Amino acid sequence: MSSPSQDQLKEMFEAIDTDRNGLIDRLEMKQAIAKRGASLSDAEFEKLFSAADANGDGQVNFEEFLQIYQ
Repeated sequence: MSSPSQDQLKEMFEAIDTDRNGLIDRLEMKQAIAKRGASLSDAEFEKLFSAADANGDGQVNFEEFLQIYQ
């Protein structure tokens, strides 16, 4: 299976970024995970979110999102 293209990743990011502010916050990520039918504990979610939020500002920007797939 090949990695998603940057265009596909941008579409994925924009689908998760429901308020269209260019950032994914915790609520948006939780909603995206729930839509996929996944179930995570609060601790698992925080570990996942913290890993994605490389600069620790409480939000995931597109550059950080790209790093998830690299």
